[in-house]
Amino acid sequence: MRLSGITLKTLLLSVLPNAAFSGSVTVETNVDGFDQAQSEASIGFRNGSFIAVPIPFSNPTIGSGLTLGAGYLYQMDEESKPSLFGIAVLGSSNGTRAYGGAANFAFDSNRWQIETLYAKATINYDLFTTTG
Repeated sequence: MRLSGITLKTLLLSVLPNAAFSGSVTVETNVDGFDQAQSEASIGFRNGSFIAVPIPFSNPTIGSGLTLGAGYLYQMDEESKPSLFGIAVLGSSNGTRAYGGAANFAFDSNRWQIETLYAKATINYDLFTTTG
């Protein structure tokens, strides 16, 4: 196998110079469950993934705070990009508040795409400039 003029063996030896490399590849025999999981259908609304993310921040302009985001990702058909529902909430120490929601749908091999977003924010900020 060659990667842009560099063999895989050369790449491994440059990363692991003290490791012995025999040139053979060992394949694990107990990976049947992994192979089976890859072959399962992952298309449709019921086969999506839920994501929740807390994002703490500290910024001199709006203070310290936390953003919470949550979403549900799924794929309507094999040829389309992922679709999603999502919401987010932000709050900071100086009284800044924001919330929003989004929904993006792609179906029929990306022939139809609907993207929506709603957000509302009240931002209190201190703008620091060189002029004072």
